[in-house]
Amino acid sequence: MNIFLDSFHARKIKVVQLLQSEDRFFTILELSETLNVTASTIEKAVESLVEDFTSGPYRCQIQKNYQKNKKIKIKASRLFSIEELKRCYMTSNFLYQSFYEIFTREFEDVKTYAEKNFTSLTMAYKKFSNMEPILQSFGLKFNFSSDFELVGTETQIRYFYLSLFWSVYDGNYWPFDVEPATLTPVIDEIEKLQGRRLPLARRDFYYHWLGVIVTRLNQGYYVEDLKIDADQFIQYDIDAVQPFYDFLIESLEVEIPPEHVYNEVAFLSLITYAFEHQLHFQEKMNFHRLRLMNAMPNNIIFDSVNYFMKAFEENSSIRLGDREYNDLYLNLVNLHTRVLFFEGEYKDFQGVNTKFLSKRLEGFFSEYFDEMLSELAKDSRFTPIFSKKKELSKIYTMLLSNTLKVGEHIPPIRVSIISVYGDKRINYYRRVIQFSWFEEIDITAEVDGEVDLIITDRNYHQLAAQKDRVFVWSEHPTAKDIAHLNVRLDNILIQKAKESFWFNNQQ
Repeated sequence: MNIFLDSFHARKIKVVQLLQSEDRFFTILELSETLNVTASTIEKAVESLVEDFTSGPYRCQIQKNYQKNKKIKIKASRLFSIEELKRCYMTSNFLYQSFYEIFTREFEDVKTYAEKNFTSLTMAYKKFSNMEPILQSFGLKFNFSSDFELVGTETQIRYFYLSLFWSVYDGNYWPFDVEPATLTPVIDEIEKLQGRRLPLARRDFYYHWLGVIVTRLNQGYYVEDLKIDADQFIQYDIDAVQPFYDFLIESLEVEIPPEHVYNEVAFLSLITYAFEHQLHFQEKMNFHRLRLMNAMPNNIIFDSVNYFMKAFEENSSIRLGDREYNDLYLNLVNLHTRVLFFEGEYKDFQGVNTKFLSKRLEGFFSEYFDEMLSELAKDSRFTPIFSKKKELSKIYTMLLSNTLKVGEHIPPIRVSIISVYGDKRINYYRRVIQFSWFEEIDITAEVDGEVDLIITDRNYHQLAAQKDRVFVWSEHPTAKDIAHLNVRLDNILIQKAKESFWFNNQQ
């Protein structure tokens, strides 16, 4: 949510990043050319940074040398954090402060808030209008009446505030009145239901979720829009959800009306799985997850996952092992649950890091899933899920990158190395390739029909008929040689991926 970082503060962050990139003095002209702004703009940013570092607890200072050319240098303690600086800029932002006051119900009205922040009413409304696209992505909008507030479902309002606080603070600050220790029993139960000890960052994430939920409950806001048969779910899973029930009954400042308790229990169960990702699951399908999914309308989650897996198998030659299939299946169950119940891009899919270092391979799979989703969304039963094409395509690619292995699911690239200087130079070239190319690759000195690329340090007449497979580089490969080689290897890898994944049942 970088909308909370205005252009001036964003420029100051960029100046600090440049100054930290090297331990030396930078001229004002050098900074202005790099950032494509005027020298006077840089000087204003520098003066503001000097003031920030003087008055704030940043353990950092700007050193100036204006005797000849105007030069500056940053001197920072090892405890200095540019992320902390960015966070302070965002939390002092007009819009962030307004959302925080709306969340805590301290916001009075736009006129009063504008006066308090020394801005005109017109400018205040203009700033609020800048938030409309983000709010719309969460299915929300402003109510500009005297009761200035967010309008939308309670599920979406909670999700928006969770996204707001988590993206701004990243778990480094607790913006809620509720004591975190009172939430620990719920975190412990989430761990029990997920069948694992949560990493520290994920515990913090769920603490923030609970901070939002408890704050809203204490203010009298309840989930009424949940697409779950809460009565059926709790009736069949009372033992597993009892700790959630006890927490809601015994630990809040207010008494939840009986007609809302079951919905809130189901909501806690929902976030337990909708935001869960594991590279490797210990379980196959525990009863609690199964009962929650069965309480959803028309069995939509399981049916949509099965529909996707069927299309995936029909449009690829990949056959996953039992463990791989189980991990992918459960992650898809969680992902489809999230996009069904929560509108708005989730940017903290922690633990999912794309392993494909080739951006072109990532691009190939993104296009692959884009086309598949366009087909899947035509089935009206699953439109509420598969219509979220932009987010699903990205996460599918990430999940697949953690599942597939080049050399196992995608054939490895076979490379032959030839050098007039013999084995010693061939071994040197082998190390260069292995250092610069991170996917699985088979390297040999043999030239046969199965070799994808022949790398040599000079042209050979005998290889003239195979020029499409030959790559000639310098005796001592340069950075340019290596870049060109990586492009060739990229092209080969993409072709191998196309042989394993295709569209519309056409190989």
